[in-house]
Amino acid sequence: MIQNFCAFSGLINFFACASLAVFLYWKDKTGKINSRFALWSLSVAIWSLGYFMWLFTIPYEASLFWARFLMAGAILIPTTYVHFTLVYLNADLRFKPLIYFCYGFSAVYLALDCTPL
Repeated sequence: MIQNFCAFSGLINFFACASLAVFLYWKDKTGKINSRFALWSLSVAIWSLGYFMWLFTIPYEASLFWARFLMAGAILIPTTYVHFTLVYLNADLRFKPLIYFCYGFSAVYLALDCTPL
């Protein structure tokens, strides 16, 4: 019973974050703040979908796939949040090397996410 509640909370979170991402991007496609927050919201939606599917998948291989999928979202959440925060504070140009470093760090972890490491 508790596991089903946790899984469905992930599904609700997925729909809420995915809807928010689509709405924000649709509202102002060229705005830096909207697009960065939509990217962060999409990262949370990826994590939430992976979390929901991971809890409802029975075979080990499929469960491992969804666990790696949810980790991909979790890897992107901090980087996209830092990027959004710097854009919101209008400091993204000053901290451009930090943004590149964060995305590079996330890319390395995303590549490792697909391996047994």
